Amino acid sequence: MHTHCTAPASHSWSGRTGVVLASLILTFPAIATDRSAFVTAAPLPSITTPKERPHVLMTFGTHRFTVTLEDGPPLVGARVLVIDDGPTITHGGMPYGAGTVAARQAGATKLVDPRPYAVGSIAATFERYPDIGNVLPAMGYGAEQLRELEETINATECDVVVTGTPIDLGRLIDIRRPLRHATYVLADYGQPTLAEALAPFITARARGLVAV
Repeated sequence: MHTHCTAPASHSWSGRTGVVLASLILTFPAIATDRSAFVTAAPLPSITTPKERPHVLMTFGTHRFTVTLEDGPPLVGARVLVIDDGPTITHGGMPYGAGTVAARQAGATKLVDPRPYAVGSIAATFERYPDIGNVLPAMGYGAEQLRELEETINATECDVVVTGTPIDLGRLIDIRRPLRHATYVLADYGQPTLAEALAPFITARARGLVAV
């Protein structure tokens, strides 16, 4: 089964494409750095396709991302550089991601602005997306950009680095600061669960009734 995570449908071509291709659309509140500040996602606009292919729309208001931070140096009082998923905070339109959430939950209050230390294409990314918060987008689309990301990280004056990327950056580049990695999963807190929502599609696929 193909899964696709997009920016809000109104934000980008890729977001609209993902919505058009989907058979099941999940919307849920965004992650917030404060549990009291969860913001419910705006309703999706009316969706039509050239062939008027029917879509199944389900809104999951009882789902949240659960963020977990690996053990490491304490963040309270520390200067923390957060590195979040690049696509999420660039064309995805989010000012921060899971790394920021994890750092805040662990007591971080001093998030370092990486802009003064950014080099090459990393600096260009900040210029192109000025609404990014105090977070470094993990841009690594090739060896040169990974080198620039590494250089930016190691030049940044900080005490601890927190990464909220899908992959552990410490395996790809040399980060010369104490590193804590944040992971995240979609957690069910009500009905229907994600498994229950997907069950009809999986059953239909098993019977050869739909192509996935």
